[in-house]
Amino acid sequence: MLLIFVLLIVRQPTQIKSPEMSLKAVCGYLQDSFGVVYCTTAALSTCRGTQDAVSLAVDWKFAAKFDAYAGFMYSQVNNGLASGFLHRTAIDPTAGIRFQF
Repeated sequence: MLLIFVLLIVRQPTQIKSPEMSLKAVCGYLQDSFGVVYCTTAALSTCRGTQDAVSLAVDWKFAAKFDAYAGFMYSQVNNGLASGFLHRTAIDPTAGIRFQF
């Protein structure tokens, strides 16, 4: 089992009406074949497989106690890790406004 995770945070000087933080992440997961017979297909969940994900989120502080955020994540599974999945890729968006007190 191999898990790779890279996280990059970019900070800019805190100013009103400018992006305060931007977050980027890349994640990958590798599963080796652990069944009786070595395989690299999606036929069995014990076969070798990978999962890859990329995400991006932006948080914008536009007032003293309010900020808005938006982001998305794209993920993909292959071979043994895709066993049982109806769709091998997914896009997950999110957005909102937050009040901090």
